[in-house]
Amino acid sequence: MDGDTAVFQDLSDLITLNMKGNYILGFQDSSKPNILEKFNIKNATVLCAGVLLMDLAAFRKNNITGKFNEFLNKYKGKIYQHDQTTINVVCQGKISTLPLKYGMWNYKFFRDFVVHCHYQFPFVTYNTKEMILAYEQPALLHYVRAKPFLKRVNNKYYYYEWWEYAKKTDYYKEVCKSAKYM
Repeated sequence: MDGDTAVFQDLSDLITLNMKGNYILGFQDSSKPNILEKFNIKNATVLCAGVLLMDLAAFRKNNITGKFNEFLNKYKGKIYQHDQTTINVVCQGKISTLPLKYGMWNYKFFRDFVVHCHYQFPFVTYNTKEMILAYEQPALLHYVRAKPFLKRVNNKYYYYEWWEYAKKTDYYKEVCKSAKYM
């Protein structure tokens, strides 16, 4: 998980998810699938690297770390979003999506979230009940949209919850200072 992710529910169910032979499960990124075309990958599933479930045994068995290093060396200085692009190119064909509640982004409006979910078709489809439940009760929330720690604007989705978590950390004063919150 990226540092701009909050956990709101027990995540123990994640360890029982069936990876179905995939190396990585994540949340479909809003980037266009053609972002990988310069690597000869068309109509691809593109995962956001912010929240990922990885099969580390499969990583070791298939030397994925070595393949990551080869890719990074080959395309040094030519990669946008280094971690995300590397993961999506090297593991393409062995990636899929997490259940929606584990990959929520902080969409302020439900309609924007629905547009994102429909954008993911045909890679993944979600039913209305699943979308409503994930939006109203996310297990994880990745703050990819408006970051609550960048500006003091309190009309953001799950803004207050983020600050409540921040207060519980040893770094609260530093976060406040860097966010010009205090």
